[in-house]
Amino acid sequence: MGTRNLTLVYYRGKYRIIQYGQWDGHPDGQGLTALYFLLDAINIADLQKVLDDSDTRIINVSEEQRNAYFAESSASKSKQKALSLFLPLNRCLAILEPRYWTLSLVPPEMKIHLWDMEFLNDEVFMEWAWVVNLDRKVLEAYTYWDRYKTMDEKSRFEDVLGSEKKLPGLVKRFGFDELPTYGRGFLEEFQALVVDAEE
Repeated sequence: MGTRNLTLVYYRGKYRIIQYGQWDGHPDGQGLTALYFLLDAINIADLQKVLDDSDTRIINVSEEQRNAYFAESSASKSKQKALSLFLPLNRCLAILEPRYWTLSLVPPEMKIHLWDMEFLNDEVFMEWAWVVNLDRKVLEAYTYWDRYKTMDEKSRFEDVLGSEKKLPGLVKRFGFDELPTYGRGFLEEFQALVVDAEE
């Protein structure tokens, strides 16, 4: 399902990963992917290790560099190799798949394209945002969908984007140690926040 979204990883006081996804941004898509990733402490440790080594292991590339890289890869028929280096830009789900962060599988240099955070201001196209906050050990879900109740608190994105523009509302926050241990329980947490159509 085309549900545009961002997955963001916040670590050591800044957003280290900002990944766009064209599909499946809702709780039973990217939400479940985040849940299953975070339920395994090894995944979290591996992700932190890669980010700790980011000065030597992660290369942040510009839009122009990304486009040139894929154009060259397509021309040389080695697109699969390119895809193994860049995190998929059309499937946000993949950013939280263990195979990208398992230390034995991560290439010596990983190229990452940071999506523009201004996309969070787009209340028409930006439908969900999932924030993995490694500093506070929490997972947060944000949306513009008015079918969900949102928390009445200052948006975490105000510090970056300002408060003059509309920002997605915080639907749910889970501490890593509070995450449901199975998908059904996770989805029930969101279902409980659906606003009654008659209200």
